Amino acid sequence: MSTLWMGNLESYMDEKFITRAFSTMGEQVVNVRIIRNKMTGGALGYCFVEMTDEATAERCLRKINGKPLPGANPPTRFKLNRATFGKQDSGQMYSLFVGDLTPDVDDGMLYEFFYNRYPSCRGGKVVLDSMGNSKGCGFVQFPDERLQKRALEECQGAVGLGGKPLRLSLANKQQQQQSEHKAWQSTSGYRHNYDQYTQYHQQAYPGLEVDVVEANRKFMEHSEELYDALIECHWQSTELSTEQDYMTSSLPEPIYC
Repeated sequence: MSTLWMGNLESYMDEKFITRAFSTMGEQVVNVRIIRNKMTGGALGYCFVEMTDEATAERCLRKINGKPLPGANPPTRFKLNRATFGKQDSGQMYSLFVGDLTPDVDDGMLYEFFYNRYPSCRGGKVVLDSMGNSKGCGFVQFPDERLQKRALEECQGAVGLGGKPLRLSLANKQQQQQSEHKAWQSTSGYRHNYDQYTQYHQQAYPGLEVDVVEANRKFMEHSEELYDALIECHWQSTELSTEQDYMTSSLPEPIYC
């Protein structure tokens, strides 16, 4: 079993809607778990989608991610990521800026182009404007610096993705380091509070309830902006101007009771 995180959900998008959307795209899901406010029952805008295996989840990231979401009104796109459940990926990630992308290129197409050449590639994201249209650039992420530089050399000017040759450059390492520093600051506090809640709930005062409403509120403040920062900021190129602060690519784990 493998799980994907899915964001950008509207209030009307329930489990049946999500399941049907994947089915329309040719993929069957095992289970959909929409995260809700424990007090009000209202959806919090994201869910976890369980797939039969890692190969299916990987295929969804390459074939579906960034595609229009069937039945969505107003129109929106699949917004998928690996579900980390608060666990940080081990080791530093290294990213490439990809420029001169034509408007037809989406997240899945970008990821698949590099995945087919470098299977350890960890993701691809196209930068979108506020209207959901491509800005003509994106990022791909690698777990190894040598692989990052190899891809830079081998795929510079490559064709086969969109209608133009690719223009590649290394992500700004200094900005990436700053991003990781800020990410640690932002998520470590949440994780620290979570650990305190867990100990509080399970050991010190087993009869008292965790403040789930407050915890979920903090979680939602981080989740969407962290994911958006991953897409638009974390892999910033030296050729792009800095428009936002950098944050982490890992989403903190929600708290249940």
